[in-house]
Amino acid sequence: MKLLKAAIVDDEADSLGVLQATLARCCPEIGTITSFNDPNTALQGIPSLGIDLLFLDIDMPGMNGFELLQKLMPVNFGVIFVTAHNEFALKAFKFNAIDYLLKPIDQNELSEAVKRVQEKGVLISDQVESAEMHLKGNDLKKIAISSQQGVSFIDLDHIVYGEADSNYTTLVLTDKKRIVISKTLKELQDLLEGSSFMRIHRQYLINLNHVQHLDRSRSTLTMIDKKELPISRQQKDKFLELFKWI
Repeated sequence: MKLLKAAIVDDEADSLGVLQATLARCCPEIGTITSFNDPNTALQGIPSLGIDLLFLDIDMPGMNGFELLQKLMPVNFGVIFVTAHNEFALKAFKFNAIDYLLKPIDQNELSEAVKRVQEKGVLISDQVESAEMHLKGNDLKKIAISSQQGVSFIDLDHIVYGEADSNYTTLVLTDKKRIVISKTLKELQDLLEGSSFMRIHRQYLINLNHVQHLDRSRSTLTMIDKKELPISRQQKDKFLELFKWI
């Protein structure tokens, strides 16, 4: 089996050394590892290395990880961001199908991230730009759907609702297209709640902007596609609290 070539970019010498040692210990599929503690040096050196995988710190002086990666685009290697950002900020990565590791790095998470990146393929510029915007607190507008063919970006406004289907979720869009994604409804809820989405039932997560009618007696919501969805008693009270009454 051909060993992977990897590069690490991190301005903190301690973090760089720990990651390099952890990779050597728990990721036997990785052979050569080249380290950079300065993003400008990395920008000059990475294109000629022929790497398969890049571990990229986000917060670096002079040029952050997003800026460095955009300058390297288009890339033909996998990327795993390394960050100390909190779990809420990390939604940006999940929304855009980008892999990340949270400092301090867990060995099992590192090993799993390497395997995922090998399967997913390379990033595109839109993913990186969108993740950076979301991490800075800009309004979320799109979600990235990763597949073997690449990455598709779906406007959140175009999602009417998500329907649970075992370990998958079916997204129903405003144009009536249905897209099956490899995330549970709970995972989708964790990502989207707070962005005009609400879990109304164990089976459904809805876009509040696409609700047309609430039938109080039957406890159902009618969506813009005329689909009637059940809403639980507890969630119905929460739902009503979200709207202004006249």
